[in-house]
Amino acid sequence: MRLSPFSMSACLAGFLGATVAAGAAELGDVRDFSDWTVGCDNVRVCRAHGFPAGGASSGFGLRIDRNAEGPARPRLFVSLDLAWESPKTGTVTFATEQGPIRTLPLRSAFRLEENALEITDPSLAQVILAALRRNRELRVTFNPAPPGADEPVPAISLSGASAALLWMDERQQRIGTVSALARPGNRPANDGAVAPPRAPGPRKLAGGEAPPSVSPAATAAVMERFRRDLDKICDLDEEPGSSEDTGSAEEGLRVIHRLTGDTLLVGVRCWRGAYNLSRAYYLVTDGATPVVRPASFPQPLARQESETEVPNNILTNMELDTDTGRITHFSKGRGIGDCGERGEWGWDGRAFRPVSLHRMPHCRGVIDAWFSLYTTQ
Repeated sequence: MRLSPFSMSACLAGFLGATVAAGAAELGDVRDFSDWTVGCDNVRVCRAHGFPAGGASSGFGLRIDRNAEGPARPRLFVSLDLAWESPKTGTVTFATEQGPIRTLPLRSAFRLEENALEITDPSLAQVILAALRRNRELRVTFNPAPPGADEPVPAISLSGASAALLWMDERQQRIGTVSALARPGNRPANDGAVAPPRAPGPRKLAGGEAPPSVSPAATAAVMERFRRDLDKICDLDEEPGSSEDTGSAEEGLRVIHRLTGDTLLVGVRCWRGAYNLSRAYYLVTDGATPVVRPASFPQPLARQESETEVPNNILTNMELDTDTGRITHFSKGRGIGDCGERGEWGWDGRAFRPVSLHRMPHCRGVIDAWFSLYTTQ
């Protein structure tokens, strides 16, 4: 079975890395509850996002962010349609199928952020949170309508909202406390915050030019390992096309950079599409007897069921910053980059260690509100 880069990233996100950075008390996760998606990272910072029913991909919806500290208040945002110009004047009205909730001036009750309006009126935020638990939909009406909003603004579905908030409460250890959103109680708020693990510091990679290629013996060793491990994952004999890598996988072998004095980072094309290029990466010490081992980009996530587990030496659209030793990966679910997976790793002199990981499992126009699954300090 061959996987597209987005399918590959979904499997990668379900693959438990060989090691998880010390200090992470929990592993990040993203869950779907009907029309709501909620995610919490390794330090229990959580985000929930509700969408219109029916799979609309406009980016419009309601977002709830909350840190893990006991007194932390939830922050509410209206995600704006990508086709709109951001509204700057007028009023915003919130209502449910049972009737209006409140109408407030945009300038006094909201703060404009990129592609979102934050609700800054505390009483409005509380009323909306209460409405989420006992209604079917939330309607947001702008007067005047934002430029570019040619269609009526769709209602935000509240199907799954209560379950999403309950899951967030559970992850932040708030159930039964005065700070819970879905199932409050009389107990004082817990401080559920977890100290983030420390990221590898910036590390300038080895100077000097890397060779344009490795020796025939090293090439053979890399390709033997590649074909043995990835025959069910990668397109091993892809036909030539318009990408920078053409022909067979062996023709797509590239030296990426010299990491240390004798260790090269080598990539072999695994899969390519219209806006994604995936490679399998190896650490190679060239010489009379080449040493080849898969690079490791740990995915610090809980294991999920998947038909095919993808080794964590495969990255998509990888970029390397030689001044910091940081590698980024951005597997796009579609061309506008509103879904998929983003990750970052840092070279510590011996291996790559995780720095951050974000996912957006749904291609619905949300550009700047992905779910954080792993963070470091």
